[in-house]
Amino acid sequence: MEQSADMRRIFTSMNLIDGLYDVGAKWNGVKVNILYLLYAVDDGQPHTQKSICDDWLIPRTTLNTVIKECKAAGYVILEPVPGRKRDLYIRLTEKGKAFADETLAPIYEAEQKAIDRMTRERGLGFISDLEQFALYLREAFEGVAEAEEP
Repeated sequence: MEQSADMRRIFTSMNLIDGLYDVGAKWNGVKVNILYLLYAVDDGQPHTQKSICDDWLIPRTTLNTVIKECKAAGYVILEPVPGRKRDLYIRLTEKGKAFADETLAPIYEAEQKAIDRMTRERGLGFISDLEQFALYLREAFEGVAEAEEP
């Protein structure tokens, strides 16, 4: 099967976006996976390693390494999830929150400028459309993977 021109445009745009977050990490001299962890836990909600791996598609071994680095630097702590022995919440410490604020501020500023411009020109519907497309693509990938299993 041949790749569609529309999907190529989407894939190219996604790679550009990913690359821009690499640039954002370099602004602050942090590894991009540390940036992703900070971004993931900066919303103030409880997150487990499993939820971050599932939501962000970060390999468990990569996330383990990043968590260890951030824990050693005093940026995160791990707390037991009530009723689930093996799961731990990953939370920012005060030092980690300050580091996340400093690291993420220019990224959030750039994001807000882009969102403001996009919504002025096109409205907010593109966000829901992108979320729905991501879900459809995940389902399609899962369907292809299941069809290829022996």
